[in-house]
Amino acid sequence: MKDEDKIFSLIAQAEDMQAHAVKLQQDAQDALKKIQDASKGAVKEAAREFIIQGAETASKGLVDASRGAEAAAADIRGAFSRACFVHVLWLILVALVVMAGLYFGTGYLVSSRVAEAERLKREIAALEARAADFAARAGKAVLTDCEGRTCIQIDAKAPNFSGPQGQQYRVIFGY
Repeated sequence: MKDEDKIFSLIAQAEDMQAHAVKLQQDAQDALKKIQDASKGAVKEAAREFIIQGAETASKGLVDASRGAEAAAADIRGAFSRACFVHVLWLILVALVVMAGLYFGTGYLVSSRVAEAERLKREIAALEARAADFAARAGKAVLTDCEGRTCIQIDAKAPNFSGPQGQQYRVIFGY
């Protein structure tokens, strides 16, 4: 997958996570509203029992309803906080992975290009040395094209020479 595709994929995932966080927040608000409504009902019931059963029973019902509502609200806030925290950590992790991939990928590309440049510099230096040697030793040589092959003018009056493995050599004209 290309780096751009990976980045777009990560952005889409981040947007999905953000939408999920908004949905969790809305769900938490809805649950809190239901708890508040339930608390109102519990308060009404407690007042009715106060009238019917007495002040002591009504007071206990109000305290229990209040504690239950507070506990439920605290649970919802805690769950929402944990969900947001997990999503933020996920986004940070994804960003770090992308940055590390870009850093090491760029480093690899640069180092391979530097190595290739050094190899080419050495090759150019060797070719320049051979060209200088040829110019110094055979600078007056006449090169031409012989039916698609490079030829050099030789001294036909000079003797032939043989190499150690039977190669044949001739003297260049003018030397």
